[in-house]
Amino acid sequence: MQVLKFVLWTWPSANADLGAFQDNRIRFHQVLAETKVEGFLGSGIFKVDTAPWAGAFVFENSPWLGGHKTVFEEWYLFHGSAALDAVNERTIAGPYKESHGKFLRQDLGGECAGLYYMRKGDIERAIAGITESRATAWFHKTYATYDDLVERLTPVMNSTGSVLWRRLLVLGPTPEFHLDVDAPFTLPEDVVPSWVKRTRVWPM
Repeated sequence: MQVLKFVLWTWPSANADLGAFQDNRIRFHQVLAETKVEGFLGSGIFKVDTAPWAGAFVFENSPWLGGHKTVFEEWYLFHGSAALDAVNERTIAGPYKESHGKFLRQDLGGECAGLYYMRKGDIERAIAGITESRATAWFHKTYATYDDLVERLTPVMNSTGSVLWRRLLVLGPTPEFHLDVDAPFTLPEDVVPSWVKRTRVWPM
C-alpha cells in the first residue's frame, strides 16, 4: 500500500486578514487530528519562502503577481488512497466541511496542489518529516532510469533521514521529485535542485 502526500499551497486574498486566514487553516488541521480516519498519518502547515510554480494557479483576486509573499504549504499524509478518499469526502459533505469552507473564496487568493507517493523510505521517516524537516529539494530525474536516480540518492537519504517523494502521474505543477530535510545539503552533481525553506506553523 502506497504512502501518499498531498501538498497544498495557498495564499490569502488582498483583503484577507492574515492572522484569521492562518487560524482557519490551523483549525481545519486540528479537526483532522481530532477526528480519526483510518490510514490518515498526519498533517502540517508551513510558511514557505518561495513557491515559484504557484503563480500560474491563481484566482482573479489573487495579489500574487503584485508581489504578495505570504504562501502557506500544507501536507497531508495517507497510507493508501482509501484514506485520502475518506478525508476528501468528509471535506465536501462531512464533519470537516465547516472548518474547511471558511476560507474558500472569501479569504483565498489562490491555490495549487500536488499529489506524491513515497518512492523510497519508510512510514516513520515520512511522518517525522512533518516536524523534523525545514527545507525541501525539488528536482527532476537526470539519470537514464529511476533506479539509477534512487541508487545515487540513497546515501544522501540515509545520512539525512529523508524519504524520496515522486509526483503521482502529472498531478502537480512541481518538479517530479523532492526530499524533505532539516537543512540544505549537497546532492549528486547531476541533480540540480530548487530549494524551498519553510517555517512550521502547525503542529507546534
